[in-house]
Amino acid sequence: MNFSQLLLSLSLAVVIPSPAMAQDFWTMYYAKYNAPLTTCQMQSQCVKYTITENETPTKCGSPCEYRVCWNQATPGEGWNNAHGWWGFLSACMRLEHVDFIGDMHTSATSNDPFDQCLNDDNTGGKGYWDSTCTDPQQAFGNSYTFANVCQNVPAGQTVHFLMSDGGSCSGGATKAEMTGYGTHASCAPSTQDLAGSNPGGQTFFPAYGGGPGGTCSGQAEGSECVWSVTVPSTCSYEEGDPCKGDEAVRNEETICPDDDGSALVYYQNDRNGDPPVTPIHDIQHNGDGTVSFRVMNPFGDDLSNIYTVMPEPGGHGDAICPKQNSATDCITDEVYTAQCIDDEAWTFVTVFVVGEDDNSAAAQLVDTVNGSQGTDVYECCPKTFEPNGRFGAQQTAAFSYLIHCECEASAGGARALRVSNGLAEQFGGHGASLSRKDLEDKFLRGELFDDELKKLYGLL
Repeated sequence: MNFSQLLLSLSLAVVIPSPAMAQDFWTMYYAKYNAPLTTCQMQSQCVKYTITENETPTKCGSPCEYRVCWNQATPGEGWNNAHGWWGFLSACMRLEHVDFIGDMHTSATSNDPFDQCLNDDNTGGKGYWDSTCTDPQQAFGNSYTFANVCQNVPAGQTVHFLMSDGGSCSGGATKAEMTGYGTHASCAPSTQDLAGSNPGGQTFFPAYGGGPGGTCSGQAEGSECVWSVTVPSTCSYEEGDPCKGDEAVRNEETICPDDDGSALVYYQNDRNGDPPVTPIHDIQHNGDGTVSFRVMNPFGDDLSNIYTVMPEPGGHGDAICPKQNSATDCITDEVYTAQCIDDEAWTFVTVFVVGEDDNSAAAQLVDTVNGSQGTDVYECCPKTFEPNGRFGAQQTAAFSYLIHCECEASAGGARALRVSNGLAEQFGGHGASLSRKDLEDKFLRGELFDDELKKLYGLL
């Protein structure tokens, strides 16, 4: 090969920019060089994530659990060599820490970055951010990037990661994970998602429990970028027994041994079939106007989200709606307490069991009722838990119960419970003489339901 042929081959392999192209190159290069990551697209070149299935026993107690870890790309990572000088367009050019990062899982039992469980607010399924964000410069002082910011997530759940840089965020982006589960993370400015259009769902939350709401930063809605990913809904790792051998205490028939009947009465609705087993168990009469109990998944190991609606203890008729993520029939440590109503006579509890997909046991129980559209859990619970459409009505079975708050013998024997004059008169009784059977009959006809529950079951 002579010199002319060598020069020709080099000219075909290397693009020599014209003066105009060179000016455009340097303008774009310096615009991107170490610039704050103020758009989702810019962040997509500087953030990466992995998903790993946790072995049993899992880190945070869920029977099926994944760990999502977020890392910042190193400067220059992602440079596309095939584009020569212009390869920087696909590379991360951030040479310093971003302003702050945040998640919802910094309640750890150790300093292990892989041992991060839901924060306290999230134990009720609220999905709220940690109380404060993290300054990467302080937390990762020996590096110019953050690394292994991990969150343990029950199967099928959506988890969020906030990355703020430059005080603003715009646009949207998606990014595939690196570990072969086929998921994609989506990015958008923080939002209440009132229109239900954000792929990640609600990421800017209302004030709750005396907290300020919003995100962990206190910044305005839409001013920071939030990445969201939904982990797989099933697990492959089966070694070990996540249930620890515990069994449900079925005491609804025995808690009042002298009574003729159960402390628990089930309302048979026309939206889904009856549960294969009663989800409510281990009932306790507290003697203070409240009743306590536990709730389990009636469909065994078919992973389901469980929302339990009940009157708030000490409240004034307000309902609460705690949530169990990806639950099975394992007996949890969670004990619910409901306020007894109407002279502390009884209380209502509705258990929503939401399957992961149309093949779930809950969805199949809905299908047993010809023409049923299922039930909408968000008729009774705040719509802040999952992205819009993540769990539909046809995947949701509802089971409503009346729980007697005291035994017939302790109420005087002649009548099962104390019942207020107002309630008795409303339903045609004679003052406090409304009988236990009368009360149960009214319940079984749906006459004791509030408007929300009547709407749920099509009784309005």
